Amino acid sequence: MYEIVRSTGTFLQIGFQSLSFPWVDQLRSIFYDDQGRKRLPSNIAFLLTPIGLAFFFMDDGAKAGKGFLLHTDGFTKEDVALLASVLEAKFGLKCSLRRRHQGQFAIYISAHSRGRFISIVGPYIHPSMRYKIS
Repeated sequence: MYEIVRSTGTFLQIGFQSLSFPWVDQLRSIFYDDQGRKRLPSNIAFLLTPIGLAFFFMDDGAKAGKGFLLHTDGFTKEDVALLASVLEAKFGLKCSLRRRHQGQFAIYISAHSRGRFISIVGPYIHPSMRYKIS
């Protein structure tokens, strides 16, 4: 614990270190290239499970009208399209890409797939995140 003096005042700062596990580095190498850019592995259809989709939604998902958005900033348009096709083929969800920022896309899960999406991820949504699917 130490103090930092800024032009706006003096602040107390606390630092800490956490443990690192080798399997976390292995996971990172699956989803990031050597330059630190996000990527989807070619076997994402095999890797993505309902609980994984629920965690993705709790972190980067939102309601969008009567449907849902999965924010996929940092992924290429090709990776986002791949993920949308996996969601359609593996989970039966009607998806489309929505341009969000220059060169950035999100996946829109159609209102027609709302009930199906909730039935897939609902059992894994933490109570504090249920507002996202209500």
